[in-house]
Parts: sequence; C-alpha cells; structure tokens
Amino acid sequence: MITDTNKTVTRPLWGEVAVNRTDTPLFVNKAKFIEAIQPFKEQNSLPKLRADVLDLESNLHSVKNDKIGVLNIQSNGDTIRISQKHLLEQLDQIADSQTLERAKYYIERLEKAMTETRTNNINKS
Repeated sequence: MITDTNKTVTRPLWGEVAVNRTDTPLFVNKAKFIEAIQPFKEQNSLPKLRADVLDLESNLHSVKNDKIGVLNIQSNGDTIRISQKHLLEQLDQIADSQTLERAKYYIERLEKAMTETRTNNINKS
C-alpha cells in the first residue's frame, strides 16, 4: 500500500520503506533487467525473493545507486522507457505477494511486459 508516492511506502510485511517515487521516466537496459529478474523465477524462498526484489528496487532509484547496470544505457543495447513509479509498483506487487506461486506469476507478467512489443490498430502496419 502506498502512503505517499514521494516519500514512503508502507508494506504489510516490511513496514515503512523510504523511497522517492516519481513519474520520471527511467531508461532501463532491457537485457540487464531481464538478467536481474531471472533468478527470481528460480527462487524457492518467499522471504529471499522479497529481499532480492528490494535489492533490485534500490538499484532503480538513480544511476549512482545502480550497482548491477540496469540503468546503464549502451549505444547498441535495447532500452525500455518506463515510469519509475510504475516499475517500482510492479516490483512491490511481487514483493508483497502472499505466496511464492503468485509472486512468480507477477514476475512472468513483468518479464513479458518488458520483452514484448504491444501493438494496436493504430501502430499495426
């Protein structure tokens, strides 16, 4: 549950976590992001999965906090533009899941959203 999108997030299992969430776009290195969430799908411990998700979230707050290169843009790399707030909400949903199966469902959904190109009647050719 988000109490204030710019200051704190209250999570039922973690208490208040200080964050800075804005609609500022993030430019995410798709390959690095997918690489970072792959281990989530093999995780067998919900508490460990939650800790891993929180660690990934900490890398998404700024380039200088990014220790795994998720925000490193490469000239020949595939980049995704996404709202910081939206991406962090998706990760929160994974971390706040009550079961490991549900968390893995959300991980699959996030991976699919990050890798597939959406089309509609306007941008179909």
